[in-house]
Amino acid sequence: MTSHDDIQNGSAKMVRTSPQLLSLLVCPQTRSPLIYDAAAAELISLQAACAYKITDAVPIMLPSHARPLSEEECVKWQKSQRRNSSEI
Repeated sequence: MTSHDDIQNGSAKMVRTSPQLLSLLVCPQTRSPLIYDAAAAELISLQAACAYKITDAVPIMLPSHARPLSEEECVKWQKSQRRNSSEI
C-alpha cells in the first residue's frame, strides 16, 4: 500500500491509509459509520464507544482489540460530529 511518495531514499516514510478504504469501513459491532481521527491514527465508533487503531496503514477492526472511549472522549466526538454535520 505504499506509493512512490511514501518511499524516500530507499526507506519507507509514514504510510497513509487509503481514504477510499476508510470511507467503506463501518464499526464491526454496530455497523455504524466511523470517524477518522488522523492525529491518533484511530477510527472512532460513537455507538460502540470504542476506537480501532490503524497500524502501518491497516485498520485493526477486531472488537477484542478496540480501545474503550472515555465519557469525555464520547462527548468531544459527539460535539465534533454535530458541528461538522451543521456545516454541510
